[in-house]
Amino acid sequence: MTSYFDLLGAQNRDHGERGIARLISQLALALERSHPTAIDRYIVHPHLPVPQSLEPLYATGKLVRSDLIDERPSSGGTFIAGSVVELEESMQTVLPSWARGSNWQSYAILFDLIPLRFSDRYLSDHTLRSRYLDRIAGYGLFDRLLPISATSEADAVELINFPSNRQTVIYAGVDDRFRPAGPGTERPSIDGLRDGYVLFPTGMDWRKNVDRTIEAYAALAVEVRENHQLVLACRLDPWMVEALQEQAHRLGIAPDQLLLPGYLDDGDLVSLYQHAALAIFPSLYEGFGLPVLEAMQCGTPTICADNSSLREVQTAAEARFDAGSTESITDALHRALTDSTLRDRLLQHPVPDFSWERSASLLVGALGTEPSAPQRARLAIVSPVPPQPSGIANYTGRLARELSKLVDVTVFSSVNEEEGDVDFDPIEGVTVRALDELADLHYGGQPFDRILYMMGNSRFHAQGMASLRRTGGAVLFHDARFTGLYNEMYRLSPESFGSEHVGAKLAALYPDRYRPAVSESHTIAPEQAHRFGIQMSIEIAGAASHRFCHSDYAARSIHIDSGTTVRHLFDLPLPARESVGPLRRDDLVSAFGIVDPLKQPGRLVEAMGLLGRPSLTLRFVGDCDRALEQTLRDKAELLGVTVEFTGYVSEDELLAQQQLTAIAVQLRAHSNGESSGALAELLAAQTPTIATRIGALAELPADAVRFVEPDAPASEIARALGELLDDPHATLRMQEAARRYAESNSYEAAAQALARALDLI
Repeated sequence: MTSYFDLLGAQNRDHGERGIARLISQLALALERSHPTAIDRYIVHPHLPVPQSLEPLYATGKLVRSDLIDERPSSGGTFIAGSVVELEESMQTVLPSWARGSNWQSYAILFDLIPLRFSDRYLSDHTLRSRYLDRIAGYGLFDRLLPISATSEADAVELINFPSNRQTVIYAGVDDRFRPAGPGTERPSIDGLRDGYVLFPTGMDWRKNVDRTIEAYAALAVEVRENHQLVLACRLDPWMVEALQEQAHRLGIAPDQLLLPGYLDDGDLVSLYQHAALAIFPSLYEGFGLPVLEAMQCGTPTICADNSSLREVQTAAEARFDAGSTESITDALHRALTDSTLRDRLLQHPVPDFSWERSASLLVGALGTEPSAPQRARLAIVSPVPPQPSGIANYTGRLARELSKLVDVTVFSSVNEEEGDVDFDPIEGVTVRALDELADLHYGGQPFDRILYMMGNSRFHAQGMASLRRTGGAVLFHDARFTGLYNEMYRLSPESFGSEHVGAKLAALYPDRYRPAVSESHTIAPEQAHRFGIQMSIEIAGAASHRFCHSDYAARSIHIDSGTTVRHLFDLPLPARESVGPLRRDDLVSAFGIVDPLKQPGRLVEAMGLLGRPSLTLRFVGDCDRALEQTLRDKAELLGVTVEFTGYVSEDELLAQQQLTAIAVQLRAHSNGESSGALAELLAAQTPTIATRIGALAELPADAVRFVEPDAPASEIARALGELLDDPHATLRMQEAARRYAESNSYEAAAQALARALDLI
């Protein structure tokens, strides 16, 4: 059995020194260094140049011309195509007929499918489109693809329907020239280069985002630009230089603030990386993003776009930005150039273990691999879990159980000093760990395919917020307002809060948006947040790789506040209920969830008093502050209302309470953007419910909920209660509508949608 590695892509006439050509050359050399017996022959083509980078292979005696290979060189073996999309070459050159027989295993390295993903940009010419699509179809001739990133692997599944179980990701690397400057290393000798420069290693392709990045640089404060020259390093034709200089002049960039050195050899490029104050790579899409790895390996603080494979290379979420937004690029540049603590964090953040030796080992491991069942993806979820008294904890337990049927799930939950020792309830099919173990596992050799943060507006997410800043990840928003979360972060750990207080943090996140007096607030009270429209979603949204929520209202609210797009992936799912349980008590009206002034419990007591039915009992099911409880008891006694408080109840007891209740009432005065978990539970239990028409609640089906306005007087609430208590047919219709809604919004369906959205299945 003979193994052949075709080096066609390394011989490209136009791009033989960088990009794909370099990747193929370096991979071949790494194979010879670390696995010298893996490849028997390296194929070169006599009608194309053999680049200098391949010269070390001469000594091996393994280089062979394609025209000197016998038509059937052996009884079988393995064939590796270095590059399939060489449109000037025939498919016979890319995959010769002798390597297509049943006694051969064929492999193709996949760099990217960018032209197909952005076909309007790259494939508008009919002839080019036809040639490219024909060549892409050639991937189907190979037994296995070897993509250089998880992004390229996912693109092959999505765009050309190539199964993931016939792919092995081999990644890419950089050679050892890309390393931090040593003692006495000289700065690059490039005319006009000034200290403190920002290096932009790029090309003049549309997706490299050059124009927008120059616009973003121009938007920096003048003093920042004066101290930090922008160096755009790539091959440039004279007309390109002229166009870029004209653009810079039009935007007010001084001639010495933009340096265009043109193509640089490797020595100058490495030196530029080593001495740069910052490297930026704002590409709109990459198969791997080699410049980001090169810069990081040289010890350079590096920021890049928050997309495609760049997330795999630059894993620090705070180092990434929205490449489609000039403002986002400007903000990222400003922070990275003026915030020394951020720069320190970027320098200390671990560089992913991408090397040519690793790529070579992965390739060798893939040789001879037969198609097999795909490995289950690994998902980490950061969230409170039962028995923590949080609706999101119950939600996560249910969703994680359903997700575990599709992927391997580990839930990481935090415990603060106020809770003491907490034994997490087991979740069937799911591993539950302490949150402080996440980073060690993820960066210590057991990386997760995705990390998902459940973000809510309470103390249970304070440590999760700190973890999100470290690792980044997808976010499922359970709220759109997070002032309560920041208040708790400040209260629990003021020394590590990162700002003087919550008002100062608000001013830093939203410069000049709110009146100065607000920025002096140590905490932001709910009434203050509501009055001034303060949401504080921008940091969470900015750190998220994927953003999901449960309602159109929350999606719009977060978008208006942060400028980021959030996807309403599914409505808040409802737990499965086999039956509605025992007969309901006709004399019981209940409110569910934490008893809070925002839910207008006093107005509900007034409504019960106006209803004038002393046989009724009003029950509050959920945690309640003792002072508030006493206030409500005093009011109830004055109005002749029988009132009960259960405090926090278990999930089983909660269901029992829901099924006992004749009518439930949820009177939220204003919205934090969330979909009510308490109301979802009531719909699942088919409990007739009166609720305020506000925020995400207003999107619930009107035949399943009796709505009142948020400022409805007690008399209107009393009237709604009386009508439902006196009309059993109306409540039966509400129960049937709730049952239909529950069937169409299950946790099983939510898990399927989420796993697909995260590219896990």
